Amino acid sequence: MRRGFRSALLVLVAGALLASGLAAPVGAASTASSAALPGPGVALSVAGNGTLSAVLTANVTNGSALRYAMDGNFTPLIDALGLSASERSSLLADLNATETLFPGLFGNRDGTVSSVEVTRFESLLLQNVVPLVPTSTIAGVVNVTVDGQAPTADRLTAVLFVGAEGKDTSPAPIDVQAGFSLPFASAGTGAARTLRIGWNLPSIVGNLTTGVGPVNFSLRTPRAVDVRSASGLSDERVANDPLGWGSGSVSGEFVPTPGHTVTVVYGPAFPTGTVLVVGLVAVAVAATVLALAWRSRRRRRAPPAPAPAAPTAPGSGGLGPSSGSP
Repeated sequence: MRRGFRSALLVLVAGALLASGLAAPVGAASTASSAALPGPGVALSVAGNGTLSAVLTANVTNGSALRYAMDGNFTPLIDALGLSASERSSLLADLNATETLFPGLFGNRDGTVSSVEVTRFESLLLQNVVPLVPTSTIAGVVNVTVDGQAPTADRLTAVLFVGAEGKDTSPAPIDVQAGFSLPFASAGTGAARTLRIGWNLPSIVGNLTTGVGPVNFSLRTPRAVDVRSASGLSDERVANDPLGWGSGSVSGEFVPTPGHTVTVVYGPAFPTGTVLVVGLVAVAVAATVLALAWRSRRRRRAPPAPAPAAPTAPGSGGLGPSSGSP
């Protein structure tokens, strides 16, 4: 029963994410809201050990089917996925049986989604689905490489639904945020790395259209790593620390269409700040040495000071009393 319940949730969430266009890019984050971009977007960051982290934000334009599911009624979402009659029946049976065994596990079907029900739904996904989502669930939809190599592993680490509260019938959009973690093999010391992300999104999942418009993109590097170049983005903005101590970043927009690739090259920054500091220290030391040498030389060239006069002995003359005085 437990396996059937997990499989049911996995199918529902995978379908919902694909339908929203969320199963596009890559990444990782411990919490999905920590680096989320406004609107549909991909916020990436690179750790010093080569792990690529990201927060993906997608927009489900009509959130009614998801709201029904959060409220405990999965039928509208299952119907929207366009499953066969046997698949639909099996999923509903698993979910209904689970709800019978664990009352209160899902929403209360009162026609309204509360913040508590949203949190409960997210917890269900994290505890029952997230551990089961391997690389294979996005294989063929997204292709992420660093230096031409696939990640050594990947896993969905977080899922959040923003703006989901409201009536089940409400078509108001819901922002879906997900976190991923993609570790890559380490590069050699001082080597530049090339990140490439490509997509092969289906145009329709079930009865849901997956068309995705422009997506916000951002990538932040670790400290002392620069973004050297980027392609595949419109309105591209690259910023690096001129001293080479801080992080580099690139941002822009792209449309995740099949065959489109975003490429970013990043690598160790030139240590301008360190060179300046070392140079200033060297100049200060040299100036100090020269000043001391000049002082020493000046002292050697100066004429010798006159010797002090010897003290006058009593009775040897001068203004003192005469020795012949009584």
